[in-house]
Amino acid sequence: MNVEDLIHVREAFHGHPPGGLVGTWVNALDSVMHLSCDPESGTITGTYTSGVRDRQTYELRGFANATTVAFTVHFASSASIGSWAGHLDPTTGRLDMLWHLVAEPHAGELWDTTFAGFDTFTKTNADDAESAGDPNIG
Repeated sequence: MNVEDLIHVREAFHGHPPGGLVGTWVNALDSVMHLSCDPESGTITGTYTSGVRDRQTYELRGFANATTVAFTVHFASSASIGSWAGHLDPTTGRLDMLWHLVAEPHAGELWDTTFAGFDTFTKTNADDAESAGDPNIG
């Protein structure tokens, strides 16, 4: 994306959470999240099902402002918390996110349970079909 594209995106979404967040998203590890977004506050709520370990579903909370997105998940079963921050790319429809995962440290090993990485989430086709007639979804 070049500078002109970024200016266009900023003008199109300035101050408004993108409705494009609403729906079901999947990453390369087969984790699935279902997102809702309050258009007034930019508050994101939803669920996150990890594709990595236990396949349990957890509560997700976050915020969106224009194309900037951030959310957190408390993985209670593994005593860890994950957070993601990144951007909704309107040219690709992807969520490109950096993440941190922090678990309860072992005695004297504070950073051994801190991890970081990058995720790309794509919206599932089921959401495209469901949102075809509703301008507030998708």
